[in-house]
Amino acid sequence: MNNRERMRISNKLAVKWCLEHGIDDIWLKPHGKRTDTHYCKRGNYRALDLFGLFDGIAWFDRKIVFLQIKTNRWANHTPFQYFLLDRECIILSINVCKPKNSKTWEVRIRRYCPPLWHGKIP
Repeated sequence: MNNRERMRISNKLAVKWCLEHGIDDIWLKPHGKRTDTHYCKRGNYRALDLFGLFDGIAWFDRKIVFLQIKTNRWANHTPFQYFLLDRECIILSINVCKPKNSKTWEVRIRRYCPPLWHGKIP
C-alpha cells in the first residue's frame, strides 16, 4: 500500500471515529502541491497544513476542534501545548495504525485542551 492509499484509509477511519463520538462538520484540508499563506503579527508563512500543524477542523459541543491525523506514529505534542496557550479550543491527535500481527486498523486518540478548561472532551 502506498502513502496516498494509507492516508485515505487513515483519514476515513479517523472521520468515522469522530462522527461516532459527537464531533461534527469535519473538514480535512487536502494536501497538494500548493501551500497556503498564513498571515499573523509575527510575520507571514506558507504551509501545507492549517497553522503548520493540523489536517482539519471540526466542531464538538460548540467548541472548535483541530485534528492532526497520523499513520503508525504520534504527532509531537510540544507544538500543540504552545498553540493552546492563548486559545480556547480542543486538539485531537489521531493515530491510525495496524498493530503487529493484526489485520485490522485501530484508531487511537490523544486529547489536548487549554490548561484551565473544564468542558467535555470526546
